[in-house]
Amino acid sequence: MNRDRIIQNIEALDAELFSIFRSEFRKQRYSLSLLPQDNASPLVTYLLGSSLSNLHLDYHDAQKHDALEVLAADRAASLFGADEAIVRLASVQVASRMVLLTFLKRGDPILSFHLRKREYCDGDRLAYQFENYSIDPETHELNYDAIAKKAKEFRPKLLIFSPVSYPREVDYERLAKASHDAGALFWVDMGHLAGLIAAKAIASPVPCADVVTCSAHDALHGPQSALILTQKKHSASLHETLERTAHASIRWNTFAALAFALKEAATSRFITYETQVLKNAKALEEGLRAGGAEILFGGTDTHLIMVRSNGMEGSALKRLLRKAGFLVKPDLILTLPKPTDALRLSSMMPTMRGMKEDELRAVGGLLASFLTGEHGEADTDTVHNEVAHLVFDRPLYSEEWLPVKDDLIDTSMEDVDTVREFSSHTKKELLSRMLSNLFK
Repeated sequence: MNRDRIIQNIEALDAELFSIFRSEFRKQRYSLSLLPQDNASPLVTYLLGSSLSNLHLDYHDAQKHDALEVLAADRAASLFGADEAIVRLASVQVASRMVLLTFLKRGDPILSFHLRKREYCDGDRLAYQFENYSIDPETHELNYDAIAKKAKEFRPKLLIFSPVSYPREVDYERLAKASHDAGALFWVDMGHLAGLIAAKAIASPVPCADVVTCSAHDALHGPQSALILTQKKHSASLHETLERTAHASIRWNTFAALAFALKEAATSRFITYETQVLKNAKALEEGLRAGGAEILFGGTDTHLIMVRSNGMEGSALKRLLRKAGFLVKPDLILTLPKPTDALRLSSMMPTMRGMKEDELRAVGGLLASFLTGEHGEADTDTVHNEVAHLVFDRPLYSEEWLPVKDDLIDTSMEDVDTVREFSSHTKKELLSRMLSNLFK
């Protein structure tokens, strides 16, 4: 059954569901998301909806490793340069609990950046003693000497770093040394930095961390799942915890989609995409500054820009910008001299849609007009029209990032118009050939 026929049947049989689907599609298509999550590759979504969804790998046979699982794990380890990778994980929440249960006992002390991972510690088995560390309140950057001093005083069993709201470059070696000098293991959750790290566009924590986790469905453009990357000496303990505590099943389509996403992340197109993500983040920062917005943390070295909301409460600003055509994430930064309402903006989705620096500067200017009070509720329709003009001819996934085999299209070419000029028939034939050869 072809796609149009499927959509027609859904509309005819379930008008309520179709209305929600259509509304969400229009929101994504005609608004501009500056959220860092859920940037799925179209080839990944194809595999998720394929006939592989009829099969699953049951945890009751937990020691059996299917070929698809092995393929995904090998690709994850190779992509990030890890000794071992575990991929039988439904989410980063599951991955986080696996790490905690493997390395800690009830009541053990944890030193955690912004108390990250405490939100996953519910129940008696996950009762730990959390202590916070943060940025320097004056420089707004990590103070590695202060972190090392606090680690020696607190003596944690585990030191955690997760850069969810930290947009600057990180010296993972110094954090690892602070951990190990204090007798602690070092755990990094890469979060939305996983794509940039996979592309080697920014520093990787994998060589020096004891364990690294990340979700697969945002920066890696994969399915709803997660990765654990670890050193060989910890692999057996993590697998034992997984087999002892896991209670769900993973379908083959998820493993297939994850394997393909990891393959895609190793291509030259993905590296070019991540390079553009960094360029666009700088351009967005420039547009915000030029419009008078206050950039926090002194700027960005990643995809992330943190900007002060100038006194407007986060949820109210989110609603206002939604009316103006922007999807944003409000954040409350507790680590500055006083709690600060901010916006957490990402350049990933605009880049996925094919936008470049000039457009991101324009986006920054439009956002700044609301942050500085130049624009308000009465201006949302006018600005939304400007946003719609920016994204009107921008698909949710630009074909310039579509991974292809070198014998079909030269992946080093700069003339992306050649890709856009493919006929619909040629694209379908290409997709069919790629999927048929995926696991050969």
